[in-house]
Amino acid sequence: MNNKQKTHTDYFNQYIQHKALAFKFDDSDKLLDMMLSQKENEEQIGGVKFKNVCAKLTEQLVDRMENTCGVLQISKRKFIELAVIEALERCDAIIEEVDPFEHRTVESEN
Repeated sequence: MNNKQKTHTDYFNQYIQHKALAFKFDDSDKLLDMMLSQKENEEQIGGVKFKNVCAKLTEQLVDRMENTCGVLQISKRKFIELAVIEALERCDAIIEEVDPFEHRTVESEN
């Protein structure tokens, strides 16, 4: 396969992946974002409770996040939600592997 064919094949694969992922992850999150922005003071929508999470971050980090969200066309809320889920899953895996409570007993804490 020459370079031109390889480039065309790579483009085709990327395009099919894009379409498959676009179908898999539709824009249903946009509805939730809209509902949350309209009901800013409500803590519950459709039986699901929500809490606001605030953190002071550097301007550089926020700009980077906003640029990334703009390129990916996802809300900051969805981006942060996905990042927190990923971080918590990694932490759970590490904690399970390391077992920080291995040598702790109820008696040693008193």
